[in-house]
Formats: sequence, structure tokens, C-alpha cells
Amino acid sequence: DLPPREQNIRVPPFDPAEAPLRRALASIAKTDVLSVGVANAPVGLCLNPAVPEARAGWSSFGFLVRRAAAVSLDVAETELNLGIQPILDFSSPFAPPSARVFLSDALENGAGYCTHLGDPALFEQLLEFVLGTGTPPDDSFFGPLVSPEHALACETSCHRCLRDYGNMAYHPILDWRTGIDMVRLALDM
Repeated sequence: DLPPREQNIRVPPFDPAEAPLRRALASIAKTDVLSVGVANAPVGLCLNPAVPEARAGWSSFGFLVRRAAAVSLDVAETELNLGIQPILDFSSPFAPPSARVFLSDALENGAGYCTHLGDPALFEQLLEFVLGTGTPPDDSFFGPLVSPEHALACETSCHRCLRDYGNMAYHPILDWRTGIDMVRLALDM
């Protein structure tokens, strides 16, 4: 004897003459990740994200690149997620820890922004866009950052340069000048 609850379970009828019902499984996931680091750090420069100053540099670099990417792609900054990934170089026992900044598309199943920016030539153009040194020179991003109106009023970061509601936890460590220095490091300048 089955319990009363299981007695009410009915097996659907099967008719081999009817067309089968077709179903599909789908997965919604974050996709398209772009990972960026500094290949050649000058001797004596600490890029270990466990050190607060270096973490501030990586965060400033990441949010500056994210803002520049949003401007160049004409999308909202919230469409790009940002994170910092600590990395160890196991090729040398004396190599100090470093990090990479990663950007990912925030839209489900990706929009392709990070795949697009992942092309080395396009990413280099993006970094040059940040510095206003591209070919042809485009000072539309760098100019407002270093303008006297902004540079004198903004000691470290503000809502016109790096801050937004989504990165509120990072506000105390963000510095647009440090972000520009990190962009120069990433370009081997």
C-alpha cells in the first residue's frame, strides 16, 4: 500500500503516435572576461595587492580603465564588472606576488565588450585613449582629468573621475593620478 500522497501521482499517458515534446536546457552565466596586468614592473616597485598602496594602484587602474572602456564603447559603466586577481609567478622563487585586473561583461551571457577589448591592439588603443596619446591623438578622456578645474579640486578621486555608487567600498583608496601611472606601466612607458 502506498501512502495517500503518492497515490495521487499519475503517470502521463504515452502515445507513440503523437509527436514528442521538445525541450531545451539553458544556462545563464557571466561570460567574456578580460584580464590585464603589468608585464615589466621597474625594480623596487611593489605591485603585491596585499600591500595597501599596491591594492590602491590596481583598483585605481581598474576603475580608470573601466570608465575609459565605457566611454569608448558608449555603454554604462555598470555593464562591466571589475575585480583584482592576485597572481604568483612560479617560474622564479624570488618573483614577488603581483596582480591582474579583470573586467567581465555584467550582462547575462555577455555582450561581447570584453572579447572586443581583449584584442591586444584594441586594448592598447584603449590605454592610449586614457592617456590621450593615440593615433590620432584624442584628448577627450585625459584632458578633462588633468584640466586645472578637475586637478585642483580633486585630490584623489571624485564622481567626475573614478567614483560611482557601485565602487563605494573603494572610494578611500582610489586615486586618478595613480591610475594614470598604472596605465603608463601597462604600456611600458
